[in-house]
Amino acid sequence: MTQQSGAAQLLEAVMFAAERHRNQRRKDAEASPYINHPIALAHLLATTGGIEDVDVLRAAILHDTVEDTETTENELRERFGNAVAGIVMEVTDDKSLPKQRRKELQIEHAPHKSRGAALVKLADKTCNLRDIAATPPADWPLARRQAYFDWAKSVVDALPPVSEPLRKAFDEAYAKCPAAQNSDPTAREGHWLSMPGVLRGTSGFVRVLDSGAIEIELYDHSAAAESSFGGDVSTIYLIRKENLTALANALAIGFGGDAPSLDKLPQQLTEFLDVQSLIDWLVKNSGVPFEKRVDFEV
Repeated sequence: MTQQSGAAQLLEAVMFAAERHRNQRRKDAEASPYINHPIALAHLLATTGGIEDVDVLRAAILHDTVEDTETTENELRERFGNAVAGIVMEVTDDKSLPKQRRKELQIEHAPHKSRGAALVKLADKTCNLRDIAATPPADWPLARRQAYFDWAKSVVDALPPVSEPLRKAFDEAYAKCPAAQNSDPTAREGHWLSMPGVLRGTSGFVRVLDSGAIEIELYDHSAAAESSFGGDVSTIYLIRKENLTALANALAIGFGGDAPSLDKLPQQLTEFLDVQSLIDWLVKNSGVPFEKRVDFEV
């Protein structure tokens, strides 16, 4: 490659990415140009992170070119060098795998990322959370946005520590996780809890609403849900405030010990093995009245 200044190298990467992503749009309601996203990554790395390594900044600009365009690894190596291509390939998912497996592998592979790849991954997740909080995809229901926030945190938590300022920026973005309109956003930590799903591609949530009622939600974002319903499915069980004491007593009767206080009841519910086990117990064994609804993302 011809020797270029750092600025020229970075601009060449911007031009290349802009051409490759030229027909792509983000998923927000305004369908923003896709190139805005990799530029935001590089900007975050350079400003908040103080990153001056041109290879890392170029990799941030190019990070989705192999995964989302016809660009090949060899093409990147020939044009931008092994260091840049190596970082890009470290953060590129294998699109031949099911979506849920790709998400699992991001968590599994995170601890083994190089410094450059960890920086790009951290910036990527931070920018995604900012976008979802400010201008979410038009067809993403609340549960899907919340599930993305928690999955992104699982990935970032598994990354090697590479930048305190960038980690702080991620934590600030995560703190803006969307909350239900009828829930208390200032009480998210204690009143909005997640738990595992029993099947791959499912998640569980326990929420305390402003009314004092509790919701238990089974969120199915699996390939099976997409195939059967054309989108994600949320099955929600509502226990009204006046029935929470009965719910606490049912826990004590069913599993021994003292009935949990109402402020500790949500956490006690998440101690079930998974959300489906909690729902099965609620429906079949608790004897507590509940209201069920199903929300579809079509």
